[in-house]
Amino acid sequence: MNCSYRILENVHIGLRVRKTKDKTTVSYHNQPIENVYIEKWNDQGFRLKHEAFPTKDNTVWLDFAQLPLNQLNIEMGYIKNPIVFVEAIASYGGTTSMVLLRADTFDYMELLDDKKFKEEKELLSPRALVPGDRVISAICKESLEMVFMGIFNVAEVSYDSSYSSYYSWNRNSKKAYYIESTPERAFFAYPQKDGSYSVQSYPISNKVVKEVYRVKENPIDELFANESDNMNLLQVRATNSGNYIECIYHLSDPLRFQPHLIKTQSYSRDFYYQKGKKDIKVNAKMWFVANYFDDANSLDKSSKKLFDSREEALRYLRN
Repeated sequence: MNCSYRILENVHIGLRVRKTKDKTTVSYHNQPIENVYIEKWNDQGFRLKHEAFPTKDNTVWLDFAQLPLNQLNIEMGYIKNPIVFVEAIASYGGTTSMVLLRADTFDYMELLDDKKFKEEKELLSPRALVPGDRVISAICKESLEMVFMGIFNVAEVSYDSSYSSYYSWNRNSKKAYYIESTPERAFFAYPQKDGSYSVQSYPISNKVVKEVYRVKENPIDELFANESDNMNLLQVRATNSGNYIECIYHLSDPLRFQPHLIKTQSYSRDFYYQKGKKDIKVNAKMWFVANYFDDANSLDKSSKKLFDSREEALRYLRN
């Protein structure tokens, strides 16, 4: 339950209920209320009325999914249970929505306890962490433990080809790789039961990692305490994954790591890592050329191109 919802002391009400404000909303101090009246409804949702709602007519619109009808005691259109708005959180930082929850249940009491637990912790952003910090996401106290590896910019590679379909492919066809983007991402290693680590990366603003707190017991994982080693490890794993760059590389894993102990995401466009964004496209090109190994399974030399944009890649293929 803790990982599914979050209590918000203040929300914003306009045509709908929002977590953030805009010109069409007014602030609403979010507390449990009783005797909310279902004024209207249709096949899309409900219009609820209560004197606590700060809109001009004291009403707010909710979609069907935002009101748990099967959990409520309704008499003559009045909801007799105390209800309160909470933020419904999708797993792994997905979309969120505002929903009404009964405030007279164990689930809500659990949320209050979870809120108190978080308020007593020192909440940190990824930029406040050091490599090796063992942390838990503040989304809920039952979140999985993760180890901070560092914040790196990554070059993401894609490609276009000169053939239009699989059936028209031939050995003379060309591929043109291009750097799609160079986002900044925070990397974390999740300990697994078998002793391995699963590496995940997130935008700095992602809900999963925007606020975290340190694990008090054994707060540092020495295996990931060196940021340069962590970046090299990520580079090695991306290089050997073969997800996008169809060629053979001969790079060895750092001796301190066993190759099978680090598992990256199965699908990723990352192929080059560095600290900071300065000259990343230039550096990524140099790395690509230096590590592109020609053999029978690799692309031919005429295809060994890396461009700064898709427009440049397509221009090359058309010529």
